Amino acid sequence: GAVGRAVHGVGDAADTVAADAGFGISEIHLAGNSRVPPESILAALGMRPGESIFGAKLRDARARILALDWVASADVVRRYPDSIFVTIVEKRPFALWQSPQGIAVVERAGGVITTRDVDKFARLPKLVGDGAPEAAADLIDAVTAHRAVAARVAAYQYVSKRRWNL
Repeated sequence: GAVGRAVHGVGDAADTVAADAGFGISEIHLAGNSRVPPESILAALGMRPGESIFGAKLRDARARILALDWVASADVVRRYPDSIFVTIVEKRPFALWQSPQGIAVVERAGGVITTRDVDKFARLPKLVGDGAPEAAADLIDAVTAHRAVAARVAAYQYVSKRRWNL
């Protein structure tokens, strides 16, 4: 373990020298977030001002940001000498899905976005049944094209993965 500790110590010393030479992180820029709080992104990013920009592990930071509920894609880029730029694309809510685990906001392809604060999305179509989020997009588009019908639909229930009740 002595060799590993020595290599780690040299790496830390090099990062400190680089940060002192003006290559320390002084600015973190966020773009593209409207539903994800900046505090959540910064916490997932895991970088602090003053850290060496060379020691920033961008792949790890990107993976942690992608694990957040609303994030569909993310780019984490370093701009020399002292800035980190984070650009995210958020998932778009499509419907509310009632499952045995509770109510969730889902995206068009059927992926669950979040189960928190679903009351903010009461205007979205309501889906019920196993497999409903994955199969609902075409039906909702067809019903939405007929406003008189869409205004009367309270929920879309998927039954036995073969038919819909409106």
